[in-house]
Amino acid sequence: MPKDKTRKPRHSDAQVIAALQASAGVMAHAARKLGISRSMMFRRVHDNEKVKAAWEEAKETNIDLAESKLMQSIQEGNLVAILFYLKCQGKGRGYVERQEHELVDKPMPAQVVFTAYDASTMPIPQAGGDDD
Repeated sequence: MPKDKTRKPRHSDAQVIAALQASAGVMAHAARKLGISRSMMFRRVHDNEKVKAAWEEAKETNIDLAESKLMQSIQEGNLVAILFYLKCQGKGRGYVERQEHELVDKPMPAQVVFTAYDASTMPIPQAGGDDD
């Protein structure tokens, strides 16, 4: 008997949103909290605008937190954080990491190999047979 795709979800939108918020927007963790599969959580998020908005807000909150920690690290003098920030945000001022390639002024030798093909000496495969 096929599954009824119109049946009511086991968890309310509010429960799904609470699980997403508690798991910082990580769908797999939220799904585990609710006892559902990750694919079911994905469908719930993408099929419901209210739930999707809450998920996106949770992700934005994570970005805000990461930016805050990055700025804290910069203020503490963390050179890696400073360089990362300049590479990402300071491109307009010339803080760009790029690779330079040196081209050697020598022509590259090209080798072309021709193989003669004699159709009269090649076996003709039999239709439907094995090659043994």
